Formats: sequence, C-alpha cells, structure tokens
Amino acid sequence: MIDKIDVGIIGSGIFGVSTAFHIARDTNLNVALFEKHDEHKWLNAGSSGRSASVVRHNYSTDLMIKSAVKSHNIFKNFETEVGEPIDFINNSYLGVVADKKLDALKNIVKRVQSFGINAVFLSPEELKEKHPWLNVDEVTGAIHNLDASYVYDPQEPLNIYSKQAKKFGAKFYYNTKVTGIKTSNNSVKSILTDKGEIKVNYIINCTGPWASEIGKMINVDIPVIAQRQQLVDVLPDKKWGLSNPTFSDHEQQVYVRPMRGGIAHCGGHYFGSECNPDEYNQGVDDGFISDVMKKISLRIPSLKGAKIVKGFSGLYENTSDTYPIVGEMEELSGFINCVGWSGHGYKHGPMFGILLKELIETGKTSLDIDFLGLKRFETG
Repeated sequence: MIDKIDVGIIGSGIFGVSTAFHIARDTNLNVALFEKHDEHKWLNAGSSGRSASVVRHNYSTDLMIKSAVKSHNIFKNFETEVGEPIDFINNSYLGVVADKKLDALKNIVKRVQSFGINAVFLSPEELKEKHPWLNVDEVTGAIHNLDASYVYDPQEPLNIYSKQAKKFGAKFYYNTKVTGIKTSNNSVKSILTDKGEIKVNYIINCTGPWASEIGKMINVDIPVIAQRQQLVDVLPDKKWGLSNPTFSDHEQQVYVRPMRGGIAHCGGHYFGSECNPDEYNQGVDDGFISDVMKKISLRIPSLKGAKIVKGFSGLYENTSDTYPIVGEMEELSGFINCVGWSGHGYKHGPMFGILLKELIETGKTSLDIDFLGLKRFETG
C-alpha cells in the first residue's frame, strides 16, 4: 500500500468514484480511494448501487437545479465526458400533488423553466387527456419534466468511473477498512486502515450511511442516519412500457420507474427506523409490497394485481433537513464531507465530483455550496 498521498477518499459510491476520477484526470494530485467491502461486493454495499437512479431537476434551490442539469448532461454524454457509454433513458418525469402542495409545485415548475428545462404544469383535466392510464381523483396538479431521465443500471457508471480513474493513476484499495484518522494542529495528517497508515493532505468522507462512524474518528457529530428503503419489481398483465414517465405521487410518497420487459420498478419514500448499514434486511417485506402496491394501484389501476418479480432493500443516508452535508470543516483543515443525500444524491454524483475536485484544487467551487456545510445544524 502507498504510504503517502495528496487526497484520500473514503467510500466508493457515486460521489467517491466521480471525485477520484476528476482528481486523477484533471489535476496533478495523487489520489487513493479506500473501500471496506471487497472488489466483488462493493457495488451492492451502500446506497449508490441500489439506487433508482432517476435524474430529474425539480428542486427549490438554484444549486440543486444547476447541479442536476450539469450532471444530466454528463450522464447523457458519458462516453465523451468519462470514457465509456452508459444506458441512459430519457422517459420524462411526472409528479402529482394535492391541495397542500399545489402552490409549491407551481413555483417549482416556474423555477426549473427559468433554467431552460422543458417542464410544464398540468391540470387534472390535462393529466387525464395526456395520460389516460392515470386516476386523477383528488389530484390538483402535476409537473411533467420532459427532460428527466434515468440511468438504467446504477452500477454501470460506478464501474466506469472506477476503471477510468485507475487509468489516470488513482489507487483503489478494496477490502480495506478505515479504522482511524490522525490529526495535528487542527489539520488532517493520516488515514489509519487495517492494512497500514497513509499520510494525507486531504480526506474526503464519501461514506454515505457510514458517515457518522467516520465522524467519531475525529470526535465530530456528523448527523447522518442509515434507513432501510424497500423496492419491488412487478409485471402487470399489460406490460409497463419503457417510454412511460417515471411517476411520483407526492401525497402518498410512492413512485414507479419503467424497466425492460414491461416491468414496473416500484418504491416508496418511507423513512423508517434507523438501521445498522452493516447488518440490515436486504430483502423486501410482504407488508411493504401490499402497502406500496395498494397506493400505486390507486393512481395506476392497470398495475393492480401485477405479478411480483423480485424485491430488495437499499439504504437512505438521511439528514434531518434532507439536504446533504458537503464542504471542508472549519475546525479541521483538509477534512471534507460529501454525505447525507437522503435518497436524491445519485443524480448529483457527476457534478459534485467536479465540485469536490475544484474545492481541493483551488479552495473554491464553481457552484456555491456554502449552505450545505455541517455548521448549519448548530446555527439553524
């Protein structure tokens, strides 16, 4: 193992591998990534490899919209931008709301339109005309983002980023657990692993559900908790077309994304109890299947009675305000977080890899990320 590097990245999810790639390709800095899972299991270990990988743009802050737009363009042109193509499907995004969220939705439609995104507001009458498969009872409006897309296989970009980062000189150490962090004079000095100590100038914490565990190594509370999230694939009698939009019911907190073979990929944003990311049930519960399909069938009657194909669970890495923690810590020079994305991080992986590279290289970023700092939980 190398004994000294410029940048040590902990965690090989979408943010870790994207950042490693950009540092290795675009700078003269030496970078190494440390992943505690082995080379054959890391893709399924955290949040990224089990993501629904939807790339939408509807946010209430400029930073997130800009990041989603830039990341979308990278995903769309992955061969040019990174080195190999990915299976990227433009199918649009359709999200419905009821009364309480109607005004907020209208504002978000106007906001994303101002960034050049092809999004429109649809009334219940327009919804029924354009999407007759949808039950619009009690729906008061919808956003239809025609530019929204998804990465078909969320593990594909992870593999490509890793391969290309290594090609440009990045070191990847799988099956290597970080056990501690040495500091001196309010600066990071080295990473301790179960295979040795490595001196560093920067550490980037991209550990997702394990973020708080890394925080304990520097005696800092990083308020990120791991929560199990379940998904189920179903096959209806009338196959669910690949060109159907990704559908989200913001009232019931359920969504459907199309898959090949007429399969509907169904999930719910159920923020359940905290779990141990090293020991959680990666299967799916019968009660969840029953509940999520009941809610989805209310909106999409053709999915009622669909045959269960498979189900699995992944992890959300949640903060209390559902926004991530990103940036260099004020109290510890050289320690940078990029964690706590609360289920919507995958779509930002490409752009935040660039922003983290910029932060290390120049001390500033091309998009303003200041409000994502850890300090906000103290100051409110």
